[in-house]
Amino acid sequence: MWPDAKSRAIEVKRSLSPTVGRGFHSGCADLRPTRKLVVYPGTQPLHVTADIDALPLSSLARELAK
Repeated sequence: MWPDAKSRAIEVKRSLSPTVGRGFHSGCADLRPTRKLVVYPGTQPLHVTADIDALPLSSLARELAK
């Protein structure tokens, strides 16, 4: 849990084309996080799927600092 009491699933990728694997989906099914995020080395936030967002590390840091 984060200070805002929301749970997040976060996976870190090195690829500029972030995708998530079966393990991420399995973990999310077990944990039921509020947000599903992929951290990637790109510069723009984007949607991986309808419920999974990809963010640059700097964007994730700003979001968690709120």
